Order: sequence, then structure tokens, then C-alpha cells
Amino acid sequence: AKPGAVVILAVPLFARLHEEPHDYFRFTQYSLRHMGEEAGFRIESIESTGGLFCFLAHQIATVFVCAFWRVPIIQNLVFFINSVVFVRLPAWMDDVLKTHRKFPNNYIAVLRVEETRATPENDTPQERMTL
Repeated sequence: AKPGAVVILAVPLFARLHEEPHDYFRFTQYSLRHMGEEAGFRIESIESTGGLFCFLAHQIATVFVCAFWRVPIIQNLVFFINSVVFVRLPAWMDDVLKTHRKFPNNYIAVLRVEETRATPENDTPQERMTL
């Protein structure tokens, strides 16, 4: 990869964190940091999103929307209720109560390919010949 290139990575995680900070076998903030650094990336940021209430509301919303979505007369009402009750309200509750810290729904990581210094060890044979 080109030095300085940026990788934006999003991974799902619908489970609580445990054995912190050594929870490396799922896509947690710890495993993302560990794998990114091992692969030679500089970690710009790792943010969690969602939380316990978003997770629970998503399960209920799936049943709610599937049960009523095909009824043409109430589709707009179903969409509105889903948006307010099962998306915005749980997201607000997760933000206020900070449940994303222990119950993240996913992580978004920004990684940067490390710049390498020009040293004889890093040069290709062709580059060494031009020195």
C-alpha cells in the first residue's frame, strides 16, 4: 500500500466487551488496534457506535417492520414509528447513558499506512544501484 494511504474500516460487534483489554478474538477496539499495529498501520482513531438500547430496539424493530410493512395504508406510519421509536430514541438513550462503551454495535477505525524512512535496508536492489 502507498505510504500515507488511509483505510476506513467498519466492523460489526453485537456483544458486550469482556476480558478488557485482552478481548482480541472478536472485532473489538483492542483487536482492531492490535491487528492494525501488527500490520504496520498507525491508528488514527477507533470509535464505537450504537449501544445496548440500539441493539435491543433493532431486534424489536425487525419484527415490527416485517409484521406491518406490507400493509399499504400504514407503511408511512410504520416508517415514522420505526424511525422515532426504534432508531432515534434508542440512539439518544445510548448517548446519554454511554452504553456504547460496554455494548458497542460496531466500530469504525481509521488507519494510516506508516511512512517508511529511506534507509539502505528498505531499498530495492534497483534503488540501491541508482544511489
